[in-house]
Amino acid sequence: MVMSIHRGPEVGPLPDTELPECERLGLHMGKALSLWLSRRQREAHAALGMEIVQRLPQPVAIVDAARRIVGMNPAAQRFLAGSPLLRDNAGSLGARNAADDARLLIALRSLRLSESDTHSPDRVFLGLGDRGGNRRTGLCLLRLVPSSTMGAFGPDALAMVMFHDADSRPHPDSFVLAAMYDLSPAEARVATALCAGEALADIAQKQKVSIHTVRSQVKTVFDKTGCSRQAELVGKLAGLPQIAGESGASR
Repeated sequence: MVMSIHRGPEVGPLPDTELPECERLGLHMGKALSLWLSRRQREAHAALGMEIVQRLPQPVAIVDAARRIVGMNPAAQRFLAGSPLLRDNAGSLGARNAADDARLLIALRSLRLSESDTHSPDRVFLGLGDRGGNRRTGLCLLRLVPSSTMGAFGPDALAMVMFHDADSRPHPDSFVLAAMYDLSPAEARVATALCAGEALADIAQKQKVSIHTVRSQVKTVFDKTGCSRQAELVGKLAGLPQIAGESGASR
């Protein structure tokens, strides 16, 4: 850093008696610049973490110890907008049911985000909703500590909340399918439709092809993936990664 002091020609050279004051001013300016650079670095790290979250296909929100939502991806926004159990309560994550809301608060507190406790659990799983099996939602809360995340989410301890709808069925990404098993775009779309539970007639109508063409494509998909039944195909493809955004399996 270079700091200069400018004086008009009518004032004359800087007298020696003012040099100590200039040195003190320089020290303060150096400290201010150091703090500014440190803050910029922390903000850049936090932006990196949030950028990763934005690209995840899984609904994910980042919250602090007070349940304030620091950030969430589009999938989480859609999930909360349509969830009968959870909501974005004026910028805070909450449950619509009082009992569920209390359990969510207890689960978050168990991570001890406000404490530097190395013995705190690093994750908690919580099931919300009707215990009889209707309207169930799962939450996995992960403790994000700056020392273990290299400051990727900022200087404070936070929690990553991953939402899981028990009634949802994850669909494999058609682009990943095509690349993994050397499927054509049409074959990848058929495989994705099969995993979604669609009937062959519906697939044919949607793809605007004959049922004979769809049956032929299904046979090819089975051959390339090493499967013989639809249930086997669904089980094999369920573990494939998903890519955020739409993909058409184009190559």
